[in-house]
Amino acid sequence: MSHRHFWQRLTVTAVGVFATTAALMTPTAGATAATAASGAATKSFTSVKARTVVSTAVKPGTKKTFSTKAPKSARGVYLAVYVKATTKGGTIRVRGVGRKAASRAKVTVKRQSPAARTILVPVASNGRAVLTSSARGRVQARIVGYSRTSAAPKVRGAKASKTVRGARATSVSLASAPAGATAAVVTMKTWGAKKAARLSLCSTRDTASCRSTVRAVATKGRTSATKTIVPLLGSRKLTLRSSTPVSAKVNVQGYVIGSGTTRTTPTTPPGKPGVPAGVTLRKIYGDQTITKNGTVLDGVEIFGRVSIKAANVTIKNSRIRGQKPAGNGIVSAKGSNTLIKDVEIFSDLRNPDSNGIMGYGFTLNRVQIRDVVDSVHVTGDNVRIKDSWLHSNTHYEQDPNWGGKPSHDDNIQIVKGNNIVIEGTHLEDSHSAAVMMVQDQGPISNVTLRGNTIGGGACSVNMAVKGYGPLKNILVTTNTFKRNQTKHLGCAVIAPAASVPTLVSNVWYHDGSSVKLSRG
Repeated sequence: MSHRHFWQRLTVTAVGVFATTAALMTPTAGATAATAASGAATKSFTSVKARTVVSTAVKPGTKKTFSTKAPKSARGVYLAVYVKATTKGGTIRVRGVGRKAASRAKVTVKRQSPAARTILVPVASNGRAVLTSSARGRVQARIVGYSRTSAAPKVRGAKASKTVRGARATSVSLASAPAGATAAVVTMKTWGAKKAARLSLCSTRDTASCRSTVRAVATKGRTSATKTIVPLLGSRKLTLRSSTPVSAKVNVQGYVIGSGTTRTTPTTPPGKPGVPAGVTLRKIYGDQTITKNGTVLDGVEIFGRVSIKAANVTIKNSRIRGQKPAGNGIVSAKGSNTLIKDVEIFSDLRNPDSNGIMGYGFTLNRVQIRDVVDSVHVTGDNVRIKDSWLHSNTHYEQDPNWGGKPSHDDNIQIVKGNNIVIEGTHLEDSHSAAVMMVQDQGPISNVTLRGNTIGGGACSVNMAVKGYGPLKNILVTTNTFKRNQTKHLGCAVIAPAASVPTLVSNVWYHDGSSVKLSRG
């Protein structure tokens, strides 16, 4: 990324898997913030879910060593560094522990001017880095990706441009993007902000984790600009979003071309799962217990838990908002033939004790679940999850429920059950597993994962035998896996030798290659 004299006030982070170029990280003439990476460019950029590795106050003389949380194979780590509350100008420098001082990356800041920069920091296999400062302020650094090699790919294709004035969201067409394009090299210029604005720039296929990640900061009364790279994820359109109205110009300079393999388009639920647009919700306050068979709740917004203890209950076109810790689930399903359709389930109070829905005998159709530890917790038979979106899991690096160790958050955890189908659903943002099949309470059998888009987790799909013998009849077919596992990169499905699932026509999202089973 290049910064000219006023290009210090934007921050860029990235989500997805894409290639990047030397030019992106090389400063132009007059730059006040430079990335020193020994001239090395990366052939590929593997992104991770952006997460904070440093958040600290700094002053002249500060020296802080930290873990970048990158895998051992990483030789370069991309950090989004944001400096604010600067009462003294200076330079923030970051270098890998065990690497030469000449390989330092830096961000230069001025007094009372926030600065943001995505930097490439060469690291050794220990993945550790040291931050030093001659400035006074507050620094946050987030890992957004890493690289393993140092060969730059080609950038080519027709340019595109879009200017907006006083907008909060706008679309940028990439109709001219060449075949095989995996990312766009983009410059962003902003002006006319009446107050500080936070901006994001994402592919229309990208996740909520990208849309909620600040890519740029526009400052009142100042012009700001930055150059970055945005993964396309198979789309030919970008969306620019701003927290407050701001004028902006987005220039697409060219495209990064992949290896030539055809990118597989993931199965996407039609529209956005959750409450349909235009539905008026009637508010209901307090926990609700349903004991009457055939109860239908339609068009309600419940501020509390829902406990289902009856048969043939339907909840549709509704929103269920947890208001306090709910270890047994914001929704507890212990009836039969429960249907939950076009519903959003989330916790208003993020905490380590709340799960989304727990139980058995239910169908989720076009349901969105977020801001909980486990999105779905299956404890019995006859569960179907279709065309839904499970994302933004609550995660703590020091979770009190795990003795101060990281949370074990899953999109779906199955502790026992038979006849379970998960299809056409997006699973993302978990740290432990997207689908965890662990026989904690009983045997697991006849589970089908079909046509889903699956990412995240230490390994995305994890199977464990425990004391109930082999898991039986597990089918994983026609799924698209994202290569963004939190611990074991490239581990899509892991299973012990005693419980080998059937894998058919599963592919990697970034290049369309076949997914293979990992043994564990």
